[in-house]
Amino acid sequence: MDAPAIATKQGAWPAGQGAGARRARRSAADRRDELPRFLYTREESAQMLGMSLSHFQRHVQPHVPCVYSGQLRQYRPEDLKAWAEREACERR
Repeated sequence: MDAPAIATKQGAWPAGQGAGARRARRSAADRRDELPRFLYTREESAQMLGMSLSHFQRHVQPHVPCVYSGQLRQYRPEDLKAWAEREACERR
């Protein structure tokens, strides 16, 4: 029979796993978050530009090159920045 789960703020942990196991799992997630990102999803790209996903898809996506990985479409941050620079209005 499996050990009962212990509810924590991070979710349920099987009984018998101490703080060391939880700390190891959290630090693995922290390390993953520290990795540099080279590509962003459409949702992340829209968020970076401060707009809705539908606005991004209609007005930005057609003008920014993307990287395909299967059906996943991702965007390089430098291409998003270049698009914003091209679209910026002149100061008056």
